[in-house]
Amino acid sequence: MSTNGAADLAQAAPQADSRVPAPVSGRRRTALVMKEAPGAGGRYRRTRKRLRLVYASDERVGDVFRAHVVLEGPDGGRYEGRAELSVNGQTYLRAACRATLAALRPLVGEAVEMDLIGVGRMCFEGGDVIVVQIASRVHGRPELLQGAAVAGDTPELDSARAVLHATNRLVGRFLKA
Repeated sequence: MSTNGAADLAQAAPQADSRVPAPVSGRRRTALVMKEAPGAGGRYRRTRKRLRLVYASDERVGDVFRAHVVLEGPDGGRYEGRAELSVNGQTYLRAACRATLAALRPLVGEAVEMDLIGVGRMCFEGGDVIVVQIASRVHGRPELLQGAAVAGDTPELDSARAVLHATNRLVGRFLKA
């Protein structure tokens, strides 16, 4: 190797295959479904094959915490989930997670069981993160799902995002684009 190590490494690096499209807007290609647009001369358009979080809310009524989540599928269908839990600790995070799982049930049917194991808010120097862990069984085969979302001003929304992060790949198998 010569004394100019950086140049040697640049030459030795594999070249990108020009046939493989690059990720769009920094997103993973797995998040996109490419379809050929009719009359587009071989050009591709992007279609969404993921759920979109439309709405999340929570309220405390006495000793009960209620959460409501609305999701939108790629076909425009709306899926709602609600959960009620007795108040203790971080119930507001747990209720939003359970409401999100309830909204996902009609999408995945009886082939998938999903149960919330835990949810927590973790503090870091740069900010807080909400982390969830979900136990699932797909056709009887157990899977452990984990997801995270940056915590902002709306913890119920962030908890729902963390659940979607954990379940996106699994739920994507059941979505019709």
